This record gives sequence, C-alpha cells and structure tokens, in this order.
Amino acid sequence: MGAAEWKDHEVLTPGDTNGDGKAEVWARDSAGNIQQYSYDSGTKTLGAPTALGSLPRASRPLALSLGDADGDGHADLWTTTSAADLVFHPGGTPFAETGGVTVGTGGWGYFSRLG
Repeated sequence: MGAAEWKDHEVLTPGDTNGDGKAEVWARDSAGNIQQYSYDSGTKTLGAPTALGSLPRASRPLALSLGDADGDGHADLWTTTSAADLVFHPGGTPFAETGGVTVGTGGWGYFSRLG
C-alpha cells in the first residue's frame, strides 16, 4: 500500500504475531476491518492483507499481544470500551466487537498501551 492508502489506517502492532519468525503488521481501517500484513525482509515490502475480523473505532485497541496470552497458538487482542472496561479478544477466530470477554471493569480508559 502507498502512503495515501495508509492515511485512514490505525497500525495496531508490528511484530511476529503468528509465531512464524517473521514480522507482521496488524492495522484497522476506517470501517473497523482488521488486516494482517506479512513483511518480507528480503524485498522490504508488505504482502497482501489477511482479514482478521472487524472492531469498530469505538473499541479502542490498547495492544495486541506479540505472542499468545491464552496459550492457544494465536495472537490475541485487548481493547477498552467507552465505559473504560478492559476486554480480551482471543485469536484463532475472526475478531468481533461482541466476541470479547470483559476482564476488567472501569478505569482502563487511562491506558493507551499494554505491555
């Protein structure tokens, strides 16, 4: 993607999120769609995106684990809600606004990153 195409994207994390030893970039577009882009260090380019699901911009990502928080072999997503609750979204199935588990209530709105 060119610079103009990235202007509406929110980069969620760079790093090896799928355990293959190579860097990936997760980004969310203005519609809330989360995509994973694999990085090719040889050509220094990002590959075609893989759709990971959708979380509207009202769900504010705090961080993605750069590994596997629940031990299932898939990278996981943490978000906060408008009520400042902390929500854990397990990887392995498409992310969805209603697919998370509230793990902390209130007070998480002050955090901009975990980890």
